[in-house]
Amino acid sequence: SKFPETAKFAATIQDPELRAMKVGQLKEGIDAGYEEIAKMTEQLMSPGEDKPWAFCLIMHPKIGSKILRVAMAIAKEEGFDIDAIHDDEGHLIDETLEWGTCAVDG
Repeated sequence: SKFPETAKFAATIQDPELRAMKVGQLKEGIDAGYEEIAKMTEQLMSPGEDKPWAFCLIMHPKIGSKILRVAMAIAKEEGFDIDAIHDDEGHLIDETLEWGTCAVDG
């Protein structure tokens, strides 16, 4: 669970129906929050001459790697293969790509 304290609290609810309802509400809330982050990230990363600040944001020394990691996770979840390299027409060039960790990530 990404929210261990919340999961612990939900587990303390004795009534199974109430617990199921609360867990369902939590999941819906998490999903809704995730969707909003995905929308904001899509707007950030969409191409266009009016968006040069997106590159600057990704290159930020403290938060850039975190924002890029979120964008990559969303891209992968949406079906984009980030673990391989394709040309502009979608042909596979290198399927052995491996992502490392950023030295400044803490």
